[in-house]
Amino acid sequence: MKNVRTSGTVVIEKDQSKRNYLQLAESSTGKDLNAGLFKK
Repeated sequence: MKNVRTSGTVVIEKDQSKRNYLQLAESSTGKDLNAGLFKK
């Protein structure tokens, strides 16, 4: 399967003032996959 990660740390941006609120933080595993809760 492509674009599947089975290890790593997922970090969600919780600062409401940031543009990527509730998306993967820059330091999160999977950020390079453009994964997130509300991705267009």
